[in-house]
Amino acid sequence: MARNSASSPPTRTAKPRRPRKGERVAPRYTAAELARQFGYADPTVSEWRKNGAPFGADNRISLDELWRWDRAVTRAQAAAKAAPTDVADATRRKLMAEAELAEHKLAVARGEVVPAVQVEAAWARHLAPLRAKISAIPGKWARSLVGKAKPNQAQAALVPLVQELLAVLSAGDSGAEGAA
Repeated sequence: MARNSASSPPTRTAKPRRPRKGERVAPRYTAAELARQFGYADPTVSEWRKNGAPFGADNRISLDELWRWDRAVTRAQAAAKAAPTDVADATRRKLMAEAELAEHKLAVARGEVVPAVQVEAAWARHLAPLRAKISAIPGKWARSLVGKAKPNQAQAALVPLVQELLAVLSAGDSGAEGAA
């Protein structure tokens, strides 16, 4: 494969080999056939050809060739976007990153951002009473449920338990540790 220019995708210069006996041959299409059969606009296909799509000497291209060419173009465009074009661009990106970092530090200083460690500690304090209540369920509520013949009786006995757990959840840090 030869290259048209530094930014163009590879183009086909070698003559394609003949298919072997029994080998599947991908159909090849002219620009007009591509446009008509696959719903592309004629100007789009013309633009592909102008940008180096590997149409052969017979002015035909297979979908595999077109797909490979398009992938190469997409990769080249992505690489061009990723790489800084010059020192000014690199400097601009560095200044933007430094500004974002300064904004983040300011938000932390203002108390607008809370460190993850503090959030985890607050949740642990909030959930500790609930864990204690859930751990106490078997011993505390087993006697209440023994001997209940019907499911609705057991359900009625569990209503206070659920209400107690919900009260612990809604209390948060406001002294829920003492309610047991």
